[in-house]
Amino acid sequence: MRLKLSAIFIISNFSLLLHGQVQDTIPINLEEVEISVFKLNRDNLSIPRAFSNISLQQNQKLQSQVSLQEYLNVIPGLFSLNQNNFAQDIRVSIRGFGARAAFGIRGVKIVIDGIPETTPDGQGQVDNIPLNLLSTVESIRGPSASLFGNASGGVLYFKTIDSLEKDTAQLRFNSGSYGLASIKATVGLKGENTSAVLFQNFTDAVGYRQNSRFKQRVFNAKVIHTISDKSNLVSQVNYTHSPLAQDPGGLNLKEYKIDRSRARQNNLRYETYETIKHFKSGLNYYRKLDEYWSFQGNVFYTNRDFYGKLPFEFGGIVAIQRNYYGANTNLSYDKSNLKFQIGIEGNNQRDQRQRYRNIDGSQGSETFAQLEKFSNISAYSSGYYQIKSIIFQGGLRYDQQHIGADSTTETKQYKTLNPSLGIGLKLGRNLLFSNISTSFETPALSELSADPSGKEGLNFDLNPSQAIGYELGWKWNNQATNIELVSYHTTTSNEIIPYEIEAFPNRSFYRNAGETIRKGIELYIRQGFNFFTTSVAYSISNNTFQEFLLGDSDLSGNHLPGLPKQQLNFQLRSRNIGSWDLLLSGTLVGEIYADDANQTKIDPYQVINLSIQKSFDHSSFSIDLFAGINNLFNRDYFDNIRINAFGGRYYEPAPLRNIFAGISIGV
Repeated sequence: MRLKLSAIFIISNFSLLLHGQVQDTIPINLEEVEISVFKLNRDNLSIPRAFSNISLQQNQKLQSQVSLQEYLNVIPGLFSLNQNNFAQDIRVSIRGFGARAAFGIRGVKIVIDGIPETTPDGQGQVDNIPLNLLSTVESIRGPSASLFGNASGGVLYFKTIDSLEKDTAQLRFNSGSYGLASIKATVGLKGENTSAVLFQNFTDAVGYRQNSRFKQRVFNAKVIHTISDKSNLVSQVNYTHSPLAQDPGGLNLKEYKIDRSRARQNNLRYETYETIKHFKSGLNYYRKLDEYWSFQGNVFYTNRDFYGKLPFEFGGIVAIQRNYYGANTNLSYDKSNLKFQIGIEGNNQRDQRQRYRNIDGSQGSETFAQLEKFSNISAYSSGYYQIKSIIFQGGLRYDQQHIGADSTTETKQYKTLNPSLGIGLKLGRNLLFSNISTSFETPALSELSADPSGKEGLNFDLNPSQAIGYELGWKWNNQATNIELVSYHTTTSNEIIPYEIEAFPNRSFYRNAGETIRKGIELYIRQGFNFFTTSVAYSISNNTFQEFLLGDSDLSGNHLPGLPKQQLNFQLRSRNIGSWDLLLSGTLVGEIYADDANQTKIDPYQVINLSIQKSFDHSSFSIDLFAGINNLFNRDYFDNIRINAFGGRYYEPAPLRNIFAGISIGV
């Protein structure tokens, strides 16, 4: 194993050395904030679960703000790939949940300002997130169905900026290697009872590889109206148009060694790309009923228009008109050491899916058409109770899903009950805790409709997966230091795994894999000093098939593909050193298998990024200059691994050393 624990000691010793040099200074206070993702606001030391809460605003000026991967660097147990192929979207896994995704995000619930970005059937996309507005990300690491229902093997809960101190406007220009050009405009309006934040971006990039051009336009509006001292209303509107996101495809080892920046030949022949139009709106109402009781409810509607070309003829062009909407209402009680919440939630999804022949990039005759339906209704409760030094936290949620398509009378109904229970012992600034939690994941509609036989209807031979997870951990916080150490063990039945076949290369099909076991240790350390803050997230895991028969092959004991055995992420951020800010960040990733049979191993790699920023403030305006180098040491590694790809086309090479720079002007 090339990724060694010595990396942790190097970083730790470096931090201690700097600590010794500045020990007479006042350390930066790491503010304790209330957590929203658990639905009962509490501080981190009162949560007996593995949990991450990362402030994003402090690094915003130092980011290129092109990919969400930039914001997920120091969450232990989280692994992300595919930062540069915008046709496939970033792939995120938490403790292995989500690793199977051929595109988008599976198995991890994505929520933004209380509104789900994950569809009811478990498909998540993040191409419409206004990265410039992100303020925090909260993450539950591990099964979370008692709180969020389907496809909640982990949770990413993002918050965007609520308001600014005064009326303000900011214009940000960014350019970089491989034709990157971006313009972002942010306007903040603040009235007596109403505030608004408006955002618009225009991003274009040629891309590192052949056939990887990308264009994106995102508009986002968030309006907060204070109705009274006891109630408020938050409205959100987002419209995203990505007119072009090309897909260069995966390479085999021979193609990669000849030219790592080339596209797969069939991807050029069939002109592979996607285009999307995405509209989302939501309303969130909150009211304080009395000293202890409060009411909250939200509604949302999302429409996504997708058109994409794949590198084969039959069914190689896909068009999807997706509508999904839902409502969630809850009642909360909050009194000293007792908190609880009860609620109901309903969601509905309709996918009109059509496939056509892809005749060398031109649309041919229709080969498939059906309206696919997924509905969900649930009731949930969660509670928290503290008696002296002992903390109890629990949840229970009942979900009922109904799945069908208009091309067949066959339907499927799933009913699940998911509990969770945690207990913690709080001793001063220490919290010792353990918990047990569950999750389930239905196949997504796109997975159910991916039938190798090509027939209409849904492949109900593909079954939902279920998981149960156990944790044992320790947290310690003070004004300048956060530490968390967690051991976990998760068993999953009917794991859903992607694969490809010769007739449809580059198209994923899915199968169940018996039983898997995920176990590991996670360490997070954040230390604040006078002029800088260091953060380290380290994960070591063993993700294996406990029981998996594939034809005549017994793959039991093999490692799950697409997941590293070890991973270390770190950040070193300085600030206010002569009005300069600096961010040094890095990722060290252990070996990864590309296939279920574990016959192809991806070597470990390390990537270091460096960015700087300088501010110039004037009484009437401000100017920020920023620049960065990605892949500082010019490492040859892979941006994405296509799991079980046919013909050994696992590899999507990452860009070598590249730069970005820009200017931001605010008034």
